Amino acid sequence: MEDVDVMSLTCPDCGGRMQLEEDGSKAVCPYCGHSVLLQKKDGEQAAYEYHMGRARAVQETAKRKKRASLRKKLIVTGIVLLSVFGILMLSPEGRHMIFPRRIDPFRYARITVSGESGSGRIEVTNEGAGELAELRFTPDRDRGLRNGDTVRITANYVLGYRWDPSYLDVTVEGLTEAIRSPDQLTAEFLEQVETLSRQRIDASWEEVRASDPDITWETEPLRQIFVKADDENQRRENYLFDVWRTEVVREDGETVVFFQAVGYADLLQKGDGTISADFGAAQLENWNLGYFFGFGASSVVYGWETEEALTAELTGLRGYTAVP
Repeated sequence: MEDVDVMSLTCPDCGGRMQLEEDGSKAVCPYCGHSVLLQKKDGEQAAYEYHMGRARAVQETAKRKKRASLRKKLIVTGIVLLSVFGILMLSPEGRHMIFPRRIDPFRYARITVSGESGSGRIEVTNEGAGELAELRFTPDRDRGLRNGDTVRITANYVLGYRWDPSYLDVTVEGLTEAIRSPDQLTAEFLEQVETLSRQRIDASWEEVRASDPDITWETEPLRQIFVKADDENQRRENYLFDVWRTEVVREDGETVVFFQAVGYADLLQKGDGTISADFGAAQLENWNLGYFFGFGASSVVYGWETEEALTAELTGLRGYTAVP
């Protein structure tokens, strides 16, 4: 039998498998009867086309095997993944790994600020329990803080959870801060100052009475003078001078008037809004005038002869500015 073209034996009409007749002259479809004549070729051309056909057949077979192998691998992989998914879904922990719970982590954060403005610190602790005991918070800065600074706090990853939000911006407030204006002073604080000032002034005149037993005195508060430091190089942040008028009747009946001031340093406003001062350092200002006014040589009387002199000296301290 002579060689023929290598061609598809699929019926173009119905798609059935065609059969080659014995003489090789044509192929006939047993289903619909469609026939195709086969063109005969010379031996060399027929051999070439035969080998090319075999090569294409080998390539197609290799492709089919590769596709079959890939399908098998995909099926196996799918089975494994479904098995793992099923196992994980059997436990709450596994379900949370696949479907993390979305929560606000900062519900469990306890934020504490402490210290003075300019050197303040922030601490963030976790109050969560159970799985959330692993939760940690990290501020982008935790020291050298001032009131009004912004600190970003980030929550670390915990398996089974998704944070919403994942960070929190906090404005620093509540740090102890130096008083910069007398308007910040509370009535309660000024009442405390007045009580202590009266005690200090009376105590000083009690010492005078030790050498001049017949003297008497009356005191009355006049006003306060507040000064603040011009820069951070001053030893004290600020001063409050509580000014008093003292009228003293001497042993001979003569009346002498003094203007006295009790000084309070480093007035601070705490985080809870209360005012503090270095009350232990509160003292009468100026020098001893006792000798010049006829009191005993051992008497110590601090004050000024006029209110104007007192005001000029206390508002003119170098490195400080008076705040009305």
